Amino acid sequence: TSEVYRGGIEAVPRGQWEAATALNLSRLQTYRDIVVPQIVPRILPAMGNYLVAMIKETPVLSVVTVLEMMGLANMIGERTFEYLVPLTLVGLIFLLLTLLCSAGLHRLQKALPKAGIPLR
Repeated sequence: TSEVYRGGIEAVPRGQWEAATALNLSRLQTYRDIVVPQIVPRILPAMGNYLVAMIKETPVLSVVTVLEMMGLANMIGERTFEYLVPLTLVGLIFLLLTLLCSAGLHRLQKALPKAGIPLR
């Protein structure tokens, strides 16, 4: 993710940095008031992809892991001799989480330019 942040910072035009220097802004003010509002819309799609990938590849909420959910689905399957329903439900839960995160990120991406944050 550091490459995403670096790319976002490098995408800020050189004139913006020079203007901050000309206005005698501190480094903190430059990043807070000029750089960060410009890089957020640029890095949001890539960071959203990382978020969705983490949901798919790592435990969800540090409590319910893929292995635990699959283990529970297998236990239910062993008791009822029906594996299709519990395994399908596990897949649907992760699909739902991924779709919710993707939809939330899509709405956030649409809202940012409307909030007065210029893309260029």
